[in-house]
Amino acid sequence: MQEINNHFQKISVVVPAYNKEHNLCEYLKTLADELEKLPYAYEVILINDGSRDSTLKKAIDYVNSSRQHNFKIISYPLNVGKGFALCYGFTQTVGDPVLFFDADLDIHPRQIHMLIEYLVLSEADIVIGSRRHPDSISNYPFTRRLMSRAYQYLTHLLFGLNVKDTQLGLKAFRRQVLEDIVPRLTIKKWAFDIEVLVAARQNGYKKIVESPIVHTQQNLGSTVHLGTILEILRDTAAVFYRRYLLKYYTNDSPAPHPSEVESVKTALAD
Repeated sequence: MQEINNHFQKISVVVPAYNKEHNLCEYLKTLADELEKLPYAYEVILINDGSRDSTLKKAIDYVNSSRQHNFKIISYPLNVGKGFALCYGFTQTVGDPVLFFDADLDIHPRQIHMLIEYLVLSEADIVIGSRRHPDSISNYPFTRRLMSRAYQYLTHLLFGLNVKDTQLGLKAFRRQVLEDIVPRLTIKKWAFDIEVLVAARQNGYKKIVESPIVHTQQNLGSTVHLGTILEILRDTAAVFYRRYLLKYYTNDSPAPHPSEVESVKTALAD
């Protein structure tokens, strides 16, 4: 494990996008405007995760019309999942820290400033935007809050995670954390956020801090279905199996070969 410092030169933001054509250009412009306010260089890696709508076209149109040189668009034809998109995106970054940020305006990009501030002041390894932080403002539905609390209890019981909101799509990492754990990540969809935290803790990165956010949830029609819940529980059980039975996530265990990212990249290319 290498020493981590706070002397940031360039910020990398990885944005996974699946069927995000609505307001995508507005989001990308707002994101760029907020990143311009930071005292660092920046790059944005936008991953089009097999969208079936015009997400890719909208992204290309924005980059071309704005002559935005700090954005890189990566696209592949199949929808693999947010977890894979984030890992793949990370392999294309050069900055430190690296932020994962969902491609919508439920969480305004101005909140990137808060995450970076928390990362520096708390000397954290990972900072997570949390709807359940006491200073957060959030209007997400009661049923979602109830499920979030239940999942928190489950992950605390299984993994000892003292994190109240693991699933929000706004996270900041010291680069070395991701360098160490991304080759071992396997979950491509729903439980990716849990796997990231479990793998990080297993490799000594235990300073995980939650940051307050303002969460507007513009897409109020979005729901979590029974099938989704079952997939999350299945994937969470798989993380438990790898963590405790296989001892898979630690760097002193046999290295995975090839990594999940490389395997899927190869499959997509064929």
